Amino acid sequence: MLGHLIRHLPIMDGSELVGLVSAAELQALAGVPGVDLDHVEIAKVMHMPLTVLGATPLDEVAELMSDRKAECVVVLGGHGVQGIFTAIDALRALSDLLQRTAN
Repeated sequence: MLGHLIRHLPIMDGSELVGLVSAAELQALAGVPGVDLDHVEIAKVMHMPLTVLGATPLDEVAELMSDRKAECVVVLGGHGVQGIFTAIDALRALSDLLQRTAN
């Protein structure tokens, strides 16, 4: 994940979303003395992510993330996981909106 600058990774069982793991969680776990990530099952590290449908309005997604203090949500669509919307994506959207309204 670090080599490809991936911060959040959905965990799939076939086409079913079963969890999410973050690079920060793995990095913290790697810092625990005696823990070898090569021998830790992902099921013990992952958590169930917040999910939204691809058609969910951006303001609702931002409010959900804020209320839950979530760094990201997994975006679902008709064919499963469509992507991950992160706090960085939300900041980019805010910046774009502010720049458009300033002009």
